[in-house]
Amino acid sequence: MSKPIHAAGVDGCKNGWVAVMISSHESFIIQTQTFSDLVEQIDEADTVLVDMPIGLARDREETACRPEKQARELIPKKGASIFNAPSELTAYCTTYKDANAMNRHITGKGLSKQSYHICKKVREVDMFIKYDSVRGSKLMESHPEVCFARLHPNKNPILQSKRTAEGRHLRLALLKSYAPDIVATVEQTLDVSMDLQRIADDVIDATCLAIVAFHGLKWGFRTVPETPCKNSYDIPMQMVYYEHPSF
Repeated sequence: MSKPIHAAGVDGCKNGWVAVMISSHESFIIQTQTFSDLVEQIDEADTVLVDMPIGLARDREETACRPEKQARELIPKKGASIFNAPSELTAYCTTYKDANAMNRHITGKGLSKQSYHICKKVREVDMFIKYDSVRGSKLMESHPEVCFARLHPNKNPILQSKRTAEGRHLRLALLKSYAPDIVATVEQTLDVSMDLQRIADDVIDATCLAIVAFHGLKWGFRTVPETPCKNSYDIPMQMVYYEHPSF
C-alpha cells in the first residue's frame, strides 16, 4: 500500500501564522505565533505551500527572476493582491525608511508599505529555510489568488474581496468542488472557534494552498515562471499552483 499523502497550506495572520493540514479525508487547523513552531506541528506534511516570498533576491539580476510580474498576468484585475517581494537585505531592515532605501539601492525600486509590513514574516520564513534545509526543502511559495484562478475551469480570478461574505462563499464553493470533505471540516471548525472566525479569510487561503499542495503532489504542480531561476542560496524563485484539468 502506498504511503498516504499529507499536505499543508500556510498563511500569515494577525498575531502569527495559520496552517491547514490535510490528507485524503482529514484536515485540521493550527495557529501559532512563530513560523518555526508551526512547521514543527505540520512536520508530517510532504509538501507545504506558503503565502509568503521564498527565495529572496540578492541583486538586480536575481530580482528580475522573481515571479511577481508574471503571476499578476494570471489574475487580471486582481494583480494588486500580489506585492513585490523585498530583496534579501531589505527584509532584514527594521524601519521602513531603511528598508525603502535598501530596496531602492539593490533593486532600483522602492518598497511599498504593504511589502514592508510583511517583512517580519518574510524574515521568519527565510531564516527557517536557511537554517533547516531538510524541512525547508518541503516549503514552496504560492499565492492564494493565483491558485483560486487556476482551480477555476475558466481560469478567471475571484474578483470579490476575500474579506466579504460573498468572497468567502465563492472561494469555499470552488474548493468544495475539489475536496468537499476537507472544506466541510474547515467550515465546522470555523463555526465553533471565535478566534479562527477573526482570521477566516486567512484560514480559507491556507485551505486553498493545502488543497493545491495535495493535488499538486498527486498530479503535478505548475510554476510561475515555467522555468524558475534559483537565488544565491539555491532556492527556487517561483510560485507554484495546480491547474484545473482540461478535457
